[in-house]
Amino acid sequence: DRRTDITIGENEINIEDMIQRSIVAITVSNTGYIKRQSIDTFKTQRRGGKGIIGMQTKDEDHVEHLFLACTHDYIMFFTNKGQMHWLKVYEIPEAQRQSRGKAMVNLLPLDKDETISVVMRLPEDSEKLADLDVMFATSHGTVRRNNLSDFGNIRSNGLIAMKLGEGEKLVAVKPCREDEDILLVSRYGKAIRFEVPEVRVFSGRTSTGVRGIKFSKKGDEVISMSVLRRESGGEDQGQSLLCVSAGGFGKRTYAAEYRTTGRGGQGVINMDLTDKNGGEVVATFPVTDDHHVMLVTDGGQLIRLPVDNIRNTSRSTQGVTLFRVGKGEKVVSVAWLIDEDEGDGEDVGEDDAVHAAESSDDASQAPENDSSQNQE
Repeated sequence: DRRTDITIGENEINIEDMIQRSIVAITVSNTGYIKRQSIDTFKTQRRGGKGIIGMQTKDEDHVEHLFLACTHDYIMFFTNKGQMHWLKVYEIPEAQRQSRGKAMVNLLPLDKDETISVVMRLPEDSEKLADLDVMFATSHGTVRRNNLSDFGNIRSNGLIAMKLGEGEKLVAVKPCREDEDILLVSRYGKAIRFEVPEVRVFSGRTSTGVRGIKFSKKGDEVISMSVLRRESGGEDQGQSLLCVSAGGFGKRTYAAEYRTTGRGGQGVINMDLTDKNGGEVVATFPVTDDHHVMLVTDGGQLIRLPVDNIRNTSRSTQGVTLFRVGKGEKVVSVAWLIDEDEGDGEDVGEDDAVHAAESSDDASQAPENDSSQNQE
């Protein structure tokens, strides 16, 4: 028999204490490959550039999700079957810029025909999440609100997050508060803004929710959802929304131009869509002059550029060229970031769960431009 007692030391080292806190870019392909890489890999260019290779893809594979997070943040993954899983960012394998990454089935207990539909970043500090709800949005225009605590105890095989109808998929899942507004954006250029209390808090995780937007065009669907600040004296005139089309065009519009209405309507024009700008909206979300954005195409090309190069215009315009996409390519994902040198390391990315008001006012120190950048 062993004579020596083996016990846990009082000063045991936590593996997380050895992980450096840094901001990284996470990319997920439609066939289920994921990787993380430093945002310093992507140098800033002026708008209208051709970008660089962001991920090596095959003919049937393209980048579907691009977002930014701190290495100590939690990432919640929602699948096409309505299940939810989570990982710490540092658990996602780091890979080179042109690498495909690692298959998600090696990191999460996914079924054979199960894929990732939505990702949501949560900060490490759980105290900031105590008074938050979670808003779900589906491609069919349905929305649902739950307490974030409903998703606290995640089993090893995942957790049921939402019941989906036939042909329906999750589009976005975001933290929200009672004093904020929800903006739903459709693929064919419509948007609707309504207050969070318009959607009651559901007690169950298997319900389908209520109607958020009514489509006026056949084949239209919700492609993004944003949570907007609402000031006590009225709408925030300083907050602006970046709208990006599949053809690499983009524009900024003040959030005040999107009037607040009741949920369930057809909404207002979000962008003037033409064959020139791709005919489809890819993303719409809040930005400031201090932000940079990263656009990625289905061919794996990626570009990073400052937002202050994009002027504010009205809602019904087609925008200006942000990304000169290749023939047969289209923009599929957009993310934004604040340079961590000036921020606190938490207010980064569109999926900022704490929604701190000061995050939009942090100064951003733009990195040195690439000497080979294209002229505007």
